Amino acid sequence: MSTSEKDENQARVSALMKERDEFAKLALERGKALEEKQREIKELFLKLEETEHSLKETEDKFVSELRTLSVNAQVVRLKKQLDDSERRQRESAKEYDAYKRHMSTLLGKEKELNNKLRVLIG
Repeated sequence: MSTSEKDENQARVSALMKERDEFAKLALERGKALEEKQREIKELFLKLEETEHSLKETEDKFVSELRTLSVNAQVVRLKKQLDDSERRQRESAKEYDAYKRHMSTLLGKEKELNNKLRVLIG
């Protein structure tokens, strides 16, 4: 291989390396731009969620204030709270009774097991 061919090949390699570096730089710039856009989109979504949440709170507050203006609505709300409290109390009583029966059954089984063990050991 002659010197001119080597120089020509070296020039091609240099040009290709320069082109590669330019592509890498371009890819990096585009990646950074993409990340920035994604960050902006994320921020916009967060702002949108906050705005929607704020709007819902405002609507809820408006509805709540309308209800409190009406005495009948307040009576209905209090009756519903009373009904819910009574329902929860009944459910709690049922759960307590079920728990009590279950524990009584377990205690009976434990006593039987203890008696069997006493017979086997003693």
